[in-house]
Amino acid sequence: MRTVSAHAAGRYPGQAEPLGKALAAARGLDDTEVAAMLLRPFALERLAPPHGPAFAALAAHYGGTWTDGLLRHWTEGWRPGSYGLAQAPSEWFEDLPRLCAALSTEGNASTAAARRIVELSWTMFAGQVAPALDGPLTSRREAWLTALGAPCSGIIAAAAGLGSTGVLENARKLARTAGDRAHALAMATLRAARDAPSGL
Repeated sequence: MRTVSAHAAGRYPGQAEPLGKALAAARGLDDTEVAAMLLRPFALERLAPPHGPAFAALAAHYGGTWTDGLLRHWTEGWRPGSYGLAQAPSEWFEDLPRLCAALSTEGNASTAAARRIVELSWTMFAGQVAPALDGPLTSRREAWLTALGAPCSGIIAAAAGLGSTGVLENARKLARTAGDRAHALAMATLRAARDAPSGL
């Protein structure tokens, strides 16, 4: 599995470091509107564990409403596609436990932001997957659902680490969906959780 930084670099060559610089600059601006304008061009999947302290400082300085607005803007490009999370960062979801752990050590404001990141991630993931769980389990569907096991496991692990009860309950509801497709996703998620590196 690639690291967060490797994944971000793969999707956005040469743009991992600019986010770190932009986060630091936004904190120094002390202006909510200008800071938001500076950061809006980025996407949430560029946020990596090393950005934790800088993002935490922003969340503490500008407040929850501002942070939530920025996170929602960063996820506007996550759009469902057929047979895959077309524009959503599937591999980035796998690394959510590390990102959220880095954020949650920085204080209450960044912990709240980490919970919001998990909520947005689950909303995107479940919004696409849940409608696709009805119907027969074809080989193509099984391969697609199997590939989603690791992203699903990552979101759930991050939610568990943060105590995000709403996400965990929604995950349980999804797992209880009847049918072979839901079973395939559940089994893939369990295998991914079993195989995930320890110490995330």
